[in-house]
Amino acid sequence: MARPGSKRAHRPNVTLSIAAALAILGGALPLASCSSSDRPRQRLTPFPQAILASIKAARRPDPAAALEHLQAHLAREPMSLVGRWLSLYSNLPESARGPLREELARIGADPSCPPGVRMLARSVTLDPVTREAELHEMAKLADGSAGIAWAILGEIARERGHESLASTRFESAVAQDPEFAPGWLALAQSRIRSGALLEAAQPLENYLDAAPEDPLALYNLGWIYLEARRQPKEAYPWLVRAVAADPTDVSALVALGACAMSLDPPEITEAKSALLAALEVAPNDPEVHMNLGVLYADHERHPASAIGHFKRYLELGGPAQERVAAWIRELEGTP
Repeated sequence: MARPGSKRAHRPNVTLSIAAALAILGGALPLASCSSSDRPRQRLTPFPQAILASIKAARRPDPAAALEHLQAHLAREPMSLVGRWLSLYSNLPESARGPLREELARIGADPSCPPGVRMLARSVTLDPVTREAELHEMAKLADGSAGIAWAILGEIARERGHESLASTRFESAVAQDPEFAPGWLALAQSRIRSGALLEAAQPLENYLDAAPEDPLALYNLGWIYLEARRQPKEAYPWLVRAVAADPTDVSALVALGACAMSLDPPEITEAKSALLAALEVAPNDPEVHMNLGVLYADHERHPASAIGHFKRYLELGGPAQERVAAWIRELEGTP
């Protein structure tokens, strides 16, 4: 007996910040196009050694030397390293952050300094009122900083629990700078958090044009096609790419297994391979056992194996206790 709706994937992961997305990208990189989701992989700009030198200088700490490296690079490529630098800055001890923050504030006050340095100075300002006011001012500028300014303002709104406002600000970020890939990711994540799953697909595809091997974004997009749109055929290539990008991602492996079973005709070999790989990585994940039970019951006609996985699902406290218990009784032929 087929079990409609029994194959379930984990929920989307929407924890990636603007800074972390920029860290993946190596900077605010341009999108080649927003029209195709399956183009050859683009090589991303490597993270320049200059920024690493600035972080090493900050750890000494030597804020003046750190900013010297930053200014030299940002003068040529104003916004390419802001998010990457912020990501690393957030991991510095306060003893290093304090002097660097002061030096940033001093240099950022100079109207002639590169917009990237001014953005850094605003982003690390401790006073939230001042920070937000200055970011609003930068969002009005046409010097390449408006997109990331709106994105940081969106994250501020999100941190305060104002998801609708955050989404509006992320929309402004990509409207100001359609090539700002992390803005597309932030917009997609905001829409997922607010429940607008169908509206999150296109921003994710836009982001993946610039970061084609980001496993979380690939998984989230595949999940939306699989669970929200009920389109396993469209979900399948995204989930294959997600697993290729991170073969140890249990969520992607489970989703790929569930998706492969949902295809017409089902890809049972692919489903079994993905689910057994998930079992090896996470033997105590109830959804792994749920999907393996379905595979053995409905596709391989191996009731003993199915019962074993369904019972393990119950032992692990999976949420569908009554439904799975009923499947076990059905397979055992008991009332």
